[in-house]
Amino acid sequence: MNTTLGLLFGVLAMISWGTADFFVACSVRKTSTLKVLFWSLLTSVIIAFIVAAIFLGLPNLNLTIIGMILLCGLLSAVSWGAFYKGLQIDKVAIISPIANSWPVITIVISILFLGESLTWMQAIGVFFVIIGGALVSFKFKDLLKLKNPAVGVKYALVGVLGWGILFSFVGYLVTKIGWFFPMVLIKTITMLYLLIYFKTTKREFSLPKAGLIFIMLVGLFEVLAIFAYGLGISFHSTSLVAPIIAGVPMVTVILAKIIFKESIDINQKLGIVSVILGLVLLAV
Repeated sequence: MNTTLGLLFGVLAMISWGTADFFVACSVRKTSTLKVLFWSLLTSVIIAFIVAAIFLGLPNLNLTIIGMILLCGLLSAVSWGAFYKGLQIDKVAIISPIANSWPVITIVISILFLGESLTWMQAIGVFFVIIGGALVSFKFKDLLKLKNPAVGVKYALVGVLGWGILFSFVGYLVTKIGWFFPMVLIKTITMLYLLIYFKTTKREFSLPKAGLIFIMLVGLFEVLAIFAYGLGISFHSTSLVAPIIAGVPMVTVILAKIIFKESIDINQKLGIVSVILGLVLLAV
Protein backbone atom coordinates (compact mmCIF):
# COMPACT_ATOMS: atom_id res chain seq x y z
CA MET A 1 0.00 0.00 0.00
CA ASN A 2 1.14 3.52 -0.80
CA THR A 3 0.13 5.86 2.02
CA THR A 4 1.29 9.05 0.26
CA LEU A 5 -0.74 8.45 -2.90
CA GLY A 6 -3.72 7.24 -0.87
CA LEU A 7 -3.72 10.48 1.13
CA LEU A 8 -3.04 12.64 -1.93
CA PHE A 9 -6.01 11.27 -3.86
CA GLY A 10 -8.14 11.34 -0.69
CA VAL A 11 -7.44 15.06 -0.26
CA LEU A 12 -8.16 15.64 -3.97
CA ALA A 13 -11.51 13.84 -3.52
CA MET A 14 -12.26 15.99 -0.47
CA ILE A 15 -11.51 19.20 -2.37
CA SER A 16 -13.56 18.08 -5.39
CA TRP A 17 -16.58 17.03 -3.32
CA GLY A 18 -16.34 20.21 -1.25
CA THR A 19 -16.32 22.29 -4.44
CA ALA A 20 -19.26 20.27 -5.80
CA ASP A 21 -21.20 20.93 -2.57
CA PHE A 22 -20.46 24.63 -2.93
CA PHE A 23 -22.01 24.64 -6.41
CA VAL A 24 -24.93 22.59 -5.05
CA ALA A 25 -25.54 25.42 -2.57
CA CYS A 26 -25.46 27.88 -5.48
CA SER A 27 -27.86 25.84 -7.63
CA VAL A 28 -30.47 25.00 -4.96
CA ARG A 29 -31.08 28.72 -4.60
CA LYS A 30 -32.55 28.55 -8.11
CA THR A 31 -34.23 25.11 -8.23
CA SER A 32 -35.10 22.07 -6.07
CA THR A 33 -32.46 19.91 -4.40
CA LEU A 34 -33.75 16.68 -5.99
CA LYS A 35 -33.50 18.22 -9.46
CA VAL A 36 -29.95 19.29 -8.71
CA LEU A 37 -29.11 15.80 -7.46
CA PHE A 38 -30.63 14.04 -10.49
CA TRP A 39 -29.20 16.26 -13.23
CA SER A 40 -25.77 16.54 -11.64
CA LEU A 41 -25.70 12.74 -11.34
CA LEU A 42 -26.63 12.43 -15.01
CA THR A 43 -23.87 14.88 -15.96
CA SER A 44 -21.23 13.03 -13.95
CA VAL A 45 -22.33 9.62 -15.28
CA ILE A 46 -22.21 10.79 -18.92
CA ILE A 47 -18.71 12.25 -18.45
CA ALA A 48 -17.52 9.09 -16.68
CA PHE A 49 -18.78 6.74 -19.38
CA ILE A 50 -17.22 8.89 -22.12
CA VAL A 51 -13.89 8.56 -20.29
CA ALA A 52 -14.46 4.81 -19.94
CA ALA A 53 -15.29 4.43 -23.64
CA ILE A 54 -12.09 6.24 -24.65
CA PHE A 55 -9.59 4.85 -22.16
CA LEU A 56 -11.05 1.74 -20.50
CA GLY A 57 -12.96 -1.41 -21.28
CA LEU A 58 -16.04 -2.68 -19.52
CA PRO A 59 -15.52 -4.40 -16.13
CA ASN A 60 -16.18 -8.09 -15.60
CA LEU A 61 -19.37 -8.29 -13.56
CA ASN A 62 -20.88 -11.35 -11.91
CA LEU A 63 -24.20 -11.67 -10.11
CA THR A 64 -22.63 -10.95 -6.71
CA ILE A 65 -21.01 -7.72 -7.93
CA ILE A 66 -24.19 -6.64 -9.71
CA GLY A 67 -26.22 -7.30 -6.56
CA MET A 68 -23.80 -5.24 -4.45
CA ILE A 69 -23.94 -2.36 -6.93
CA LEU A 70 -27.74 -2.40 -6.91
CA LEU A 71 -27.70 -2.42 -3.10
CA CYS A 72 -25.17 0.43 -2.98
CA GLY A 73 -27.28 2.48 -5.38
CA LEU A 74 -30.29 1.95 -3.13
CA LEU A 75 -28.26 2.90 -0.04
CA SER A 76 -27.07 6.04 -1.81
CA ALA A 77 -30.59 7.08 -2.87
CA VAL A 78 -32.07 6.39 0.59
CA SER A 79 -29.21 8.20 2.36
CA TRP A 80 -29.53 11.32 0.21
CA GLY A 81 -33.31 11.25 0.55
CA ALA A 82 -33.10 10.94 4.34
CA PHE A 83 -30.49 13.71 4.53
CA TYR A 84 -32.60 16.12 2.49
CA LYS A 85 -35.71 15.20 4.48
CA GLY A 86 -33.83 15.89 7.71
CA LEU A 87 -32.75 19.30 6.42
CA GLN A 88 -36.31 20.01 5.35
CA ILE A 89 -37.84 19.45 8.80
CA ASP A 90 -34.92 20.34 11.07
CA LYS A 91 -31.93 22.67 11.35
CA VAL A 92 -28.60 22.32 9.56
CA ALA A 93 -26.91 22.74 12.97
CA ILE A 94 -28.42 19.39 14.00
CA ILE A 95 -28.54 17.36 10.78
CA SER A 96 -25.22 18.20 9.13
CA PRO A 97 -22.82 17.27 11.98
CA ILE A 98 -24.61 13.93 12.45
CA ALA A 99 -24.66 13.14 8.73
CA ASN A 100 -21.00 14.06 8.41
CA SER A 101 -19.99 11.34 10.89
CA TRP A 102 -20.63 8.48 8.42
CA PRO A 103 -16.87 7.65 8.15
CA VAL A 104 -17.09 6.21 11.69
CA ILE A 105 -19.43 3.48 10.39
CA THR A 106 -17.18 2.86 7.38
CA ILE A 107 -14.08 2.54 9.56
CA VAL A 108 -15.74 0.09 11.97
CA ILE A 109 -17.01 -2.11 9.13
CA SER A 110 -13.68 -1.97 7.26
CA ILE A 111 -11.70 -2.98 10.36
CA LEU A 112 -14.09 -5.64 11.66
CA PHE A 113 -15.10 -7.27 8.38
CA LEU A 114 -12.51 -6.33 5.74
CA GLY A 115 -9.41 -6.91 7.85
CA GLU A 116 -8.10 -3.36 7.62
CA SER A 117 -6.16 -1.60 10.38
CA LEU A 118 -4.85 1.80 11.43
CA THR A 119 -1.77 2.81 13.36
CA TRP A 120 -2.33 4.82 16.54
CA MET A 121 -1.10 7.97 14.77
CA GLN A 122 -3.47 7.38 11.87
CA ALA A 123 -6.35 6.72 14.27
CA ILE A 124 -5.70 10.05 16.02
CA GLY A 125 -5.52 11.80 12.65
CA VAL A 126 -8.83 10.22 11.61
CA PHE A 127 -10.39 11.41 14.88
CA PHE A 128 -9.32 15.02 14.29
CA VAL A 129 -10.55 15.02 10.68
CA ILE A 130 -13.99 13.65 11.60
CA ILE A 131 -14.41 15.97 14.59
CA GLY A 132 -13.21 18.92 12.51
CA GLY A 133 -15.59 18.06 9.70
CA ALA A 134 -18.49 17.97 12.16
CA LEU A 135 -17.51 21.31 13.74
CA VAL A 136 -17.15 23.13 10.44
CA SER A 137 -20.48 21.86 9.07
CA PHE A 138 -22.66 24.19 11.18
CA LYS A 139 -22.66 27.56 12.91
CA PHE A 140 -22.66 27.43 16.71
CA LYS A 141 -24.90 30.49 16.94
CA ASP A 142 -27.57 28.56 15.01
CA LEU A 143 -27.32 25.73 17.54
CA LEU A 144 -27.96 28.20 20.37
CA LYS A 145 -31.17 29.33 18.67
CA LEU A 146 -32.71 25.86 18.71
CA LYS A 147 -35.80 25.69 20.90
CA ASN A 148 -37.62 22.52 19.86
CA PRO A 149 -36.37 18.95 20.20
CA ALA A 150 -34.57 17.75 17.09
CA VAL A 151 -37.21 15.96 15.02
CA GLY A 152 -34.96 15.25 12.05
CA VAL A 153 -32.29 13.26 13.90
CA LYS A 154 -33.74 9.91 12.82
CA TYR A 155 -33.35 10.92 9.18
CA ALA A 156 -29.77 12.02 9.76
CA LEU A 157 -29.04 8.66 11.41
CA VAL A 158 -30.47 6.83 8.39
CA GLY A 159 -28.10 8.85 6.21
CA VAL A 160 -25.14 8.08 8.45
CA LEU A 161 -25.81 4.35 8.44
CA GLY A 162 -26.49 4.23 4.70
CA TRP A 163 -23.39 6.17 3.68
CA GLY A 164 -21.22 4.30 6.17
CA ILE A 165 -22.21 0.90 4.76
CA LEU A 166 -22.07 2.20 1.18
CA PHE A 167 -18.47 3.40 1.37
CA SER A 168 -17.30 0.21 3.05
CA PHE A 169 -18.83 -1.73 0.13
CA VAL A 170 -17.08 0.60 -2.32
CA GLY A 171 -13.75 -0.42 -0.79
CA TYR A 172 -14.58 -4.08 -1.41
CA LEU A 173 -15.80 -3.43 -4.97
CA VAL A 174 -12.56 -1.64 -5.86
CA THR A 175 -10.65 -4.83 -5.07
CA LYS A 176 -12.90 -6.74 -7.49
CA ILE A 177 -13.50 -4.46 -10.50
CA GLY A 178 -10.84 -1.75 -10.12
CA TRP A 179 -10.80 1.85 -8.96
CA PHE A 180 -12.84 3.41 -11.78
CA PHE A 181 -16.17 1.63 -12.02
CA PRO A 182 -17.58 1.11 -8.49
CA MET A 183 -18.55 4.73 -7.78
CA VAL A 184 -19.56 5.35 -11.41
CA LEU A 185 -21.92 2.35 -11.50
CA ILE A 186 -23.33 3.17 -8.06
CA LYS A 187 -24.10 6.74 -9.15
CA THR A 188 -25.74 5.37 -12.30
CA ILE A 189 -28.03 3.13 -10.22
CA THR A 190 -28.75 5.99 -7.80
CA MET A 191 -29.81 8.13 -10.75
CA LEU A 192 -32.13 5.37 -12.01
CA TYR A 193 -33.71 5.01 -8.55
CA LEU A 194 -34.33 8.77 -8.52
CA LEU A 195 -35.90 8.53 -11.99
CA ILE A 196 -38.24 5.80 -10.73
CA TYR A 197 -39.11 8.02 -7.75
CA PHE A 198 -39.92 10.98 -9.99
CA LYS A 199 -42.10 8.81 -12.24
CA THR A 200 -44.01 7.02 -9.46
CA THR A 201 -44.66 10.22 -7.52
CA LYS A 202 -45.41 12.16 -10.73
CA ARG A 203 -42.95 14.85 -9.69
CA GLU A 204 -41.69 17.19 -12.38
CA PHE A 205 -37.96 16.83 -13.04
CA SER A 206 -37.30 18.71 -16.29
CA LEU A 207 -33.84 20.17 -16.77
CA PRO A 208 -33.89 23.54 -14.97
CA LYS A 209 -32.60 26.50 -16.95
CA ALA A 210 -32.01 28.52 -13.80
CA GLY A 211 -28.76 27.44 -12.22
CA LEU A 212 -27.90 25.12 -15.12
CA ILE A 213 -24.23 26.11 -15.19
CA PHE A 214 -23.93 25.36 -11.47
CA ILE A 215 -25.54 21.93 -11.95
CA MET A 216 -23.06 21.11 -14.73
CA LEU A 217 -20.19 22.19 -12.47
CA VAL A 218 -21.54 19.95 -9.69
CA GLY A 219 -21.48 17.01 -12.11
CA LEU A 220 -17.95 17.83 -13.28
CA PHE A 221 -16.49 18.05 -9.77
CA GLU A 222 -18.43 14.91 -8.76
CA VAL A 223 -16.58 13.05 -11.54
CA LEU A 224 -13.22 14.35 -10.32
CA ALA A 225 -14.14 13.32 -6.78
CA ILE A 226 -15.19 9.76 -7.62
CA PHE A 227 -12.08 9.26 -9.76
CA ALA A 228 -9.85 10.56 -6.96
CA TYR A 229 -11.63 8.54 -4.26
CA GLY A 230 -11.44 5.35 -6.30
CA LEU A 231 -7.73 5.86 -6.88
CA GLY A 232 -7.20 6.73 -3.21
CA ILE A 233 -8.66 3.48 -1.88
CA SER A 234 -6.85 1.51 -4.56
CA PHE A 235 -3.55 2.79 -3.12
CA HIS A 236 -4.52 2.51 0.56
CA SER A 237 -7.26 1.20 2.81
CA THR A 238 -10.81 2.54 2.99
CA SER A 239 -10.38 3.07 6.74
CA LEU A 240 -7.63 5.62 6.01
CA VAL A 241 -8.99 7.39 2.91
CA ALA A 242 -12.74 7.53 3.68
CA PRO A 243 -12.35 9.69 6.83
CA ILE A 244 -10.61 12.37 4.76
CA ILE A 245 -13.94 12.96 3.02
CA ALA A 246 -15.30 14.14 6.38
CA GLY A 247 -13.32 17.32 5.70
CA VAL A 248 -15.58 18.21 2.74
CA PRO A 249 -17.52 20.92 4.68
CA MET A 250 -14.23 22.74 5.31
CA VAL A 251 -13.73 23.21 1.56
CA THR A 252 -17.31 24.40 1.07
CA VAL A 253 -17.10 26.89 3.96
CA ILE A 254 -13.78 28.31 2.74
CA LEU A 255 -15.16 28.78 -0.80
CA ALA A 256 -18.27 30.49 0.61
CA LYS A 257 -16.00 32.81 2.59
CA ILE A 258 -13.82 33.64 -0.42
CA ILE A 259 -16.59 34.08 -3.00
CA PHE A 260 -19.66 35.17 -1.02
CA LYS A 261 -17.82 36.75 1.95
CA GLU A 262 -19.82 34.58 4.36
CA SER A 263 -18.72 34.69 7.99
CA ILE A 264 -16.96 31.77 9.65
CA ASP A 265 -17.95 31.10 13.26
CA ILE A 266 -15.42 30.22 15.95
CA ASN A 267 -16.45 26.56 15.99
CA GLN A 268 -15.94 26.41 12.20
CA LYS A 269 -12.48 27.93 12.56
CA LEU A 270 -11.64 25.30 15.19
CA GLY A 271 -13.01 22.67 12.81
CA ILE A 272 -10.75 23.85 9.98
CA VAL A 273 -7.73 23.68 12.28
CA SER A 274 -8.79 20.20 13.44
CA VAL A 275 -9.15 18.90 9.86
CA ILE A 276 -5.76 20.28 8.84
CA LEU A 277 -4.12 18.83 11.99
CA GLY A 278 -5.73 15.47 11.27
CA LEU A 279 -4.43 15.44 7.70
CA VAL A 280 -0.95 16.29 8.93
CA LEU A 281 -1.05 13.40 11.43
CA LEU A 282 -2.27 11.02 8.71
CA ALA A 283 0.68 12.05 6.55
CA VAL A 284 3.27 11.50 9.30
